[in-house]
Amino acid sequence: MRTGQFTGWHAFFTIAGGFAIVFAVNAVLAVMAIRTNPATVVDNSYTSSQHFNTGLAEGRAQQQLGWTVTARNDGDGLQLQAEDALGLPLTRLKGYATITHPLGAEPAQTRDLAELADGHYSAGTLPPGRWIVEFRLQRGGQNYYLKKRFDGRG
Repeated sequence: MRTGQFTGWHAFFTIAGGFAIVFAVNAVLAVMAIRTNPATVVDNSYTSSQHFNTGLAEGRAQQQLGWTVTARNDGDGLQLQAEDALGLPLTRLKGYATITHPLGAEPAQTRDLAELADGHYSAGTLPPGRWIVEFRLQRGGQNYYLKKRFDGRG
């Protein structure tokens, strides 16, 4: 037997080793994906689909209001500015902000909006990290919804 010769066993172990590496990497990635993101968009897609047209109607009604609502996160915390179709500040809005972590790592927080001045509202400061904030505003029978992503560092 000659030394340094590539045999069938060498080929077998080379191919088997390559597959073992691929399987190991796939297993690690699958475990990491399951632990970091539950991947649940809705609990029951059939029930959610039954409310789709209602959501469209609410969106059209919101658009007809003509409100301009902007949100920002700065040194003063999470701020919201609301104006009507004429550009006048919207006062006496009732509302709240729901703050959720994008991957569900932290429990959701719901905060009432406090009116600071005419058309200016605050929901306090955000914790460090990235957050999805859903604002729900109401005045009389009029409703407004805004969803925005923020970084808790300001």
